[in-house]
Amino acid sequence: MGQQKICLIVVVDDEKQVEEYIQAVLGRLGYDQVSFYDPEKAIEYLSQNAGRVDLIVSDILMPGIDGLELARKAAEIKPDVPVILLSGYSEKLPDAIALSNVKSVLHKPVLKTDLVQTVENAVKGCGRRDKGI
Repeated sequence: MGQQKICLIVVVDDEKQVEEYIQAVLGRLGYDQVSFYDPEKAIEYLSQNAGRVDLIVSDILMPGIDGLELARKAAEIKPDVPVILLSGYSEKLPDAIALSNVKSVLHKPVLKTDLVQTVENAVKGCGRRDKGI
């Protein structure tokens, strides 16, 4: 009997504090993660590692490519990868909700309980590391 695959979550946020907060929460839950300050680098990583990535958590408003464009490009690379978008603003929310791979939009500041519940709902089918070891 094989072990369940550990989820790999890509975190993309141009605010270092938000990125570190999300990484800390996901790390405590036992998920593998890789994070990017630059959305272009995240897309490049996804292109090279599409088979490994189980979820993308991204800010909507970032310089250059925004979270909506990141979600669109992610869908082209790996159509079944779910995306959770984070936003402190609401003007782009209708566009975000219209994207089929966007599973949820969380408002900043993101509560830990909301982040945990949303991530766990999005990554059914892969596991977490046992933090007791």
